[in-house]
Amino acid sequence: MTDIIQSIVCWAAVPVLYFYFQKKRNLFVFFLGCFFTVSIAAGFFPQPDMITFVMSVFFLGVVFAVPYLIDRETAEGKNRFVKLVGSLKEKRKEIQKAFDPLRLAQASLSARLDRLQNRVTLVQVMATKLESSDILQTLGNMWNELPFVRACLLIRRHPNGNWSTVYSNRIPNEQEWIDYLNANPHLAYSRKMRRYSPEKHRGSFPGTQTESSYLLVPFMWDKDALAMGSLAIDPARQDDKHEEFNEERKLVSLGLRRAYLYDLMKERSRHDALTGAFLRRTFMERLDEAMRKAHRYNTPLFFVLIDVDHFKTLNDQRGHLCGDKVLVHLTQTIRQLAAPSMTLGRFGGDEFSMIMEMEPLEEVMRWLENLRRIISYSVVHEGESEVRYTLSIGVSGYLPERPAKNDLIMWADKALYRSKKKGRNQVSVREAGNGTRETGNVSR
Repeated sequence: MTDIIQSIVCWAAVPVLYFYFQKKRNLFVFFLGCFFTVSIAAGFFPQPDMITFVMSVFFLGVVFAVPYLIDRETAEGKNRFVKLVGSLKEKRKEIQKAFDPLRLAQASLSARLDRLQNRVTLVQVMATKLESSDILQTLGNMWNELPFVRACLLIRRHPNGNWSTVYSNRIPNEQEWIDYLNANPHLAYSRKMRRYSPEKHRGSFPGTQTESSYLLVPFMWDKDALAMGSLAIDPARQDDKHEEFNEERKLVSLGLRRAYLYDLMKERSRHDALTGAFLRRTFMERLDEAMRKAHRYNTPLFFVLIDVDHFKTLNDQRGHLCGDKVLVHLTQTIRQLAAPSMTLGRFGGDEFSMIMEMEPLEEVMRWLENLRRIISYSVVHEGESEVRYTLSIGVSGYLPERPAKNDLIMWADKALYRSKKKGRNQVSVREAGNGTRETGNVSR
């Protein structure tokens, strides 16, 4: 019996320790209680052996000591782990605190790099394209990508002083801006950017009915207003200096000035400086286009030559300045009467040419006769004297014979010669038809 108890005492430690390590507290306590009871019983069994008693007490101590030591080490390990985690968290906060400025600097440098890349694209457009609209559209796309820009409007000023929209994104009241600039031209002639907040300018400024702040960016070169930019920006950024906008304003002003000079040069290469009519080369190109259109679509086309009667005598007697006034008066009168289907060109000297894409012939003759009559009754003032002049006009038609360009011009020239031969101040027409049959002149 003693041997059985000793075996139980020795082997009972196995399930006790097993359930401890498995964290099954109920079974651990149960087997520990059984082990404790058996150990005590083994010590007081009749005729106990001293060695057996000591071994029982030893095993009992081991069974109690092992869980105790393990719990204490576990608790100390947890404390050390908690302290280590806390220390790592503190170091992480310190690292983040030191890294935040670097991250902000990185974001700022990245945004600046993107803006510089956009400027490179803008410079490439300015170097390769000479159209103001291309430059302003590229700038508008560049500004619209900025996170604090809510809306963007770019309007261009034409040489005649009118404004037109070139780029608009999320700006619903474009015409209000144009009307506002026409009413306040000093804004376009400013070299400084202006800020407008909805709190201070509500109702008196386009767009201030919204909660956005507006930044006006004028584009000028020397004393010429070239364009105007209107940016709706986040109110939180309205107090920023926005120096980059100013740098881009100067850069784009240079490109717009270059485009303006190109447009001016192109305009002067196409139009007569005195009268504004197309120069002969440009007019001939328009005549080629009109003849191709008439040939393809069978649309009416008439070519007209207009000559000022006795213009050389007028220049000799009154002077060339008076002659210039007569030519300007003539072209202004034609423009006042002209329809969109008419094109005016200076054919040479005191001769003007017209392309008339209208029908029928009677309507063409009625319009030309009206022009001749108005001119004959008009007066050009030269100092204190009055100057009167008349016109001789020749007309040729393209259909149905579809002549070559030189033949069409020659027919009109012959009709003009006939008007002069018959006494000037007349309209003559060479109708296209059989052979080179001429019609009589029309005079009223």
